[in-house]
Amino acid sequence: MNMKPLEALHYWKDNPYCWPGGYEHIGILSDGEAICHDCLLENWDSILDSTKNHYSDGWQLIGIDVNWEDDSCYCANCSKQLKPEYGDSDETETDETEQEVI
Repeated sequence: MNMKPLEALHYWKDNPYCWPGGYEHIGILSDGEAICHDCLLENWDSILDSTKNHYSDGWQLIGIDVNWEDDSCYCANCSKQLKPEYGDSDETETDETEQEVI
């Protein structure tokens, strides 16, 4: 999808997930930081103003993307981990019926 930043901003506001696939969109700000959809909505006025007027204040959206494999991607505003859609995960699934063998 090839959109200008202001178009991407309005698209992302109404579409927090990609179609097809349902992958979570993340925003990329002018300072290179990522932001989650909840923080986009919470800071809508600042992000819209900065994006419209090309301010270099860290709130200007330069694009939206999907975190495919970066386990160390966090929202710059709320510090929530923006979990990767693919890639290795440190979490391992365990069966609740497993017992420790001594």
